[in-house]
Amino acid sequence: MKNKRFVTKVFAAAFVFASLFITSCASSGNGEKAKLIEEDSRLFWRIDGTDKNGNPSSIYIQGTFHLADEQSYPISEQVVSVFKNADRVYGELASDDWPAVQNKVVTLMTQSYKEGRNILDYLTEEEQAKLITLFQGEKNLEPYKAYEPWVINSSVTAAIYLVTGLDAQSGIDNWLESTNLEMGRKTLGLDDLQTQLNLVRYGDYNTQLAFLKGTLSEYPFVDTIDQLVQMYQAYLEDDRAGLEKLLNGDTEDDLETIPVSIYEKYYKDMILNRNTKWAKTFKKLLKEGGTTFVFAGSAHFLGPDSVFEIMKSQGVLDF
Repeated sequence: MKNKRFVTKVFAAAFVFASLFITSCASSGNGEKAKLIEEDSRLFWRIDGTDKNGNPSSIYIQGTFHLADEQSYPISEQVVSVFKNADRVYGELASDDWPAVQNKVVTLMTQSYKEGRNILDYLTEEEQAKLITLFQGEKNLEPYKAYEPWVINSSVTAAIYLVTGLDAQSGIDNWLESTNLEMGRKTLGLDDLQTQLNLVRYGDYNTQLAFLKGTLSEYPFVDTIDQLVQMYQAYLEDDRAGLEKLLNGDTEDDLETIPVSIYEKYYKDMILNRNTKWAKTFKKLLKEGGTTFVFAGSAHFLGPDSVFEIMKSQGVLDF
């Protein structure tokens, strides 16, 4: 069995191995490094530092898994207490942007349907047969021929996730966001809306086609589903080392279907660039002071290119 399935990595937003050289040597407000503490609650961390006036400043980070079921609940009392009493809350996307996401994605799908390029011209008969099987009830792929590859790839991955019994609506991200709004607070965004939309509709036609072919190469997705379930189980058990290993395992087999250049660029856009930006935001939040609660995908806080490792390389964080 392959160590890493392509579709699993698309979901987890943790692809290739890449090096990040950071030359900055910035420090926290009083010249001392902030401290990273692993809390007992599931995928929960705390950063203790000082603000610009030398007063205590803390950031609590809840790593999430974007698909979930009832096993993700209840959320620990520690997490809920910190969340409800925090001075500010950050998620991957701001509250003001959440309502726009679905409409924007539908608009992108509509805009992607263009006469001209026919995706069937780029898919083998075997790949087309796999799609017909996945899209139950479809006799042929004519209705899909004018869509950009990312739309079809999204439908395929959604079908895979459905088999696991996990869904995004049950995710802790959704619970935290809705609870925050019920409390009369708005979540602030680590990313802006356009950044998230660019990741949904990622790359040019050829890049999207490479991703679709990479996904279809895993059919019938037995190993892919198994890897995804293993990741979720590691998350539930707070097995940080195990989850990190699953997220950052070998990618040798994936590179047989996905060009290295595409892999590396996607990794930089999905993980490295965003983590570098988030590290800068975390540093700013420490200087502002008070208590900040952050919730975002666990992949951003595990592995050699995590937000924490970037902050450590910058001389901001110690662990």
